[in-house]
Amino acid sequence: MYIINILILLHVLGDSIFLTKKLKQQKIENVSYLFLHVGIYTLLFLLLTPLLLGLSLVQDLEFSMLVGMLHFVIDFIITRIKRKYWRTHKYLYVLIASLFEHLIQVSVLITLYLYLFPTTIDFDNWYNIVRYFFFEKPV
Repeated sequence: MYIINILILLHVLGDSIFLTKKLKQQKIENVSYLFLHVGIYTLLFLLLTPLLLGLSLVQDLEFSMLVGMLHFVIDFIITRIKRKYWRTHKYLYVLIASLFEHLIQVSVLITLYLYLFPTTIDFDNWYNIVRYFFFEKPV
């Protein structure tokens, strides 16, 4: 659970707190600003994942580079969708696309981490938590 919380925190830092309003608008209109955003996002992961998740240098490089590439692909597709709806003044669709974007990105982060480092998660503990909440209620 700790790892998932850290991944969500890193995503929020990189995609919200370190993303200025100006850069948020510019990345929708110009792909060079999208590269800048993804560079900042990837740098954040490069610097903080060894400290917060205990990854080695090689693991950190592998994970952070994959995170950056996947973040770029997701952002590129979603920003094109947002731009289309923004120009036609369908702001509700822009909001829905933004929520969908964050859901995809966090899911990709967690899935990628579990794929690259499966031994870091105690799946027996997860099984016991799921069993407790969904199948065995205390008396």
